[in-house]
Amino acid sequence: MRLFRSLKFLFFLLAPAFFSGCASNPTFLTVIPQKSEQQEFVYINGQEILSSSGAVSVGASTVRNLPSDSEYLQLGLMFVNGSDTSYDILLDKFSAHDQDGNALKVLTPTEQAVEVDDKVKGKRIGLALQGFGAALQDTGTATHEGTIQGNTYSGTSTYHDNSMEKAQIQNNIQSLNSTVETEKSFYLQNHTLFPGQAHAGIIWVAVPTMQQASYGISLEVPVGDEVHSFLYLISSPAPN
Repeated sequence: MRLFRSLKFLFFLLAPAFFSGCASNPTFLTVIPQKSEQQEFVYINGQEILSSSGAVSVGASTVRNLPSDSEYLQLGLMFVNGSDTSYDILLDKFSAHDQDGNALKVLTPTEQAVEVDDKVKGKRIGLALQGFGAALQDTGTATHEGTIQGNTYSGTSTYHDNSMEKAQIQNNIQSLNSTVETEKSFYLQNHTLFPGQAHAGIIWVAVPTMQQASYGISLEVPVGDEVHSFLYLISSPAPN
């Protein structure tokens, strides 16, 4: 059950707009997973997964849309060891290729973290500038006292207080940082999968610059002596 809850949040992180850095009205490419004879579509908590059976069964997320300016296809992978043998999941053994056989980079968790930090850098700078601007315009209460024609007076005047605005900006910064760290915690890591265990995480696969109406991307995931291959067809949306 814990794995299923993790998968539910993992697939939320794979939403097309998450950390995409796209324009407010992005265009999307269509991503169609291609099922082989040894694979089937299954559903976990309403999420569609392309499942490849073996001593260790591997499920891959079926992303359906990709922002047209994306450099990477983000995929969720799930591993379930139904055998009585332990297996190592080693990311440096993963590989990806385009339809012409050209190698595509599969990012390490460290490289994924760098990419995410780069994507949110502009947001962090913007929030910092908002906070600086609010501080410059900060206000408070002033006390006035004196004597006019022998009469003593005193009083206070309140000028605009930006404390709520600054608190909201700080909250936005903390929320952004928390979301970034949460995503990083879901990156797929090297893992020894013992009998009966399951493991899941996110990987990023580089996509080539689109030079034709459609192209294919294949991901090879070796586990032990078995290699699980996942093929995705990426195409431009049909013109209206």
